Amino acid sequence: MKKFILLFIFILFIGGISAIRINEIEINPGGIDGENEWIELYNDEPGEKDVSGWEIWEGIYGSSGPKIITTIPEGIIITNNKYYIVSWEGTKLNNNGDFVILYDSFGNKIDETKTLKESSSSTKTWQLCEIWEFKESTKGEKNNCEEHIEETEEENKETSETIEDTIVQDDSVEESPTNYKTPIQSHTIELTKNIKSENNTKEKDKSVYAKYGFIVFCVLLGVLLILKKNKHRKNEFGQ
Repeated sequence: MKKFILLFIFILFIGGISAIRINEIEINPGGIDGENEWIELYNDEPGEKDVSGWEIWEGIYGSSGPKIITTIPEGIIITNNKYYIVSWEGTKLNNNGDFVILYDSFGNKIDETKTLKESSSSTKTWQLCEIWEFKESTKGEKNNCEEHIEETEEENKETSETIEDTIVQDDSVEESPTNYKTPIQSHTIELTKNIKSENNTKEKDKSVYAKYGFIVFCVLLGVLLILKKNKHRKNEFGQ
């Protein structure tokens, strides 16, 4: 008996889970609102969903609170990735701010929008992307969320290009010292060459001085020998 009760509860629980969502809503269409307001339902999971007898409610109805707008007819099935437009007669939604609630045939709340408003008539609608966005109507078709994605990708591209430019600039800044090292090295080499040349010159000067010194020494030695000989001769004659 307990197993049957648990199975029954499980079936009710599974029945309350739905892949249907409120995808787009027209609050204030261009021209006269009457018979032009609508909401779009979308099945975003595999398989098909029978929405017969489901109810659309609006959340703000003056001081009387939420009120039913319309009931989906029998035999309406939404397959995977398909849309169903729910429309009604007359003006039901508050242009200054309203939200829509979706109930299944058992009274379970399936989805609910946030409070949306459209103060002036236009061809734009509220569409569910990552958040609710106000864009040109895509009634019965895929929402205009791609525009937001493309804008984000473009912003990311511009950001990446800016980062690349910054990296290039940083590389140029890093390269400047490297480029500056070359003349420093060349000056160092030239300085070394100059030092070596000066050393060589000094060594040459030393060798020249040594030669001259040796010559002077020889001359002086010769003079001394001559003087000694002359003195020796004078001594001999003097004796």
